[in-house]
Amino acid sequence: MDDPIELSLEAVHLYESSKRFLDADNFRDAAELLEHALVLFPERPFFWTELGTCYREDKRTTEAAFCYSRAKAIDPNNFSVAFHLAVLKADIGSWAEAEEHFKDALRLKPSDTHTLMNLAGVLRKLQKLEESEALVRRALELDPSLVGSLPPTGKSS
Repeated sequence: MDDPIELSLEAVHLYESSKRFLDADNFRDAAELLEHALVLFPERPFFWTELGTCYREDKRTTEAAFCYSRAKAIDPNNFSVAFHLAVLKADIGSWAEAEEHFKDALRLKPSDTHTLMNLAGVLRKLQKLEESEALVRRALELDPSLVGSLPPTGKSS
């Protein structure tokens, strides 16, 4: 039987190595390491999520969607998985699906301002303006410093 400590050390080594590639925007080499990690640790949603992010950054959306879906199947209550799946859906213009996944992420972390703002942007795309504005107000209540990051509304003063 494999030593769990050795397996854990190998998982950490693979992650740290892949992170160096990710930080250098070398998504293909990072993906290769994460693919190897998943051979060893196929039930770790973290590796699936990281691999999905590599694929998303490399514009391999089909593979990214598979990875995020696999991670969600393993851990349906994982905020990071829901958030990244929502970002992918927004990236490809699947606004209704992005809305669904951002709402799932908010269910898991109701006060996450980054998610609130992303969902507000998706809702604007879907012409759900009142709901979008309510989310922006909620995010600003939680973090007033977000005022500087608001997109222009197109309204004149």
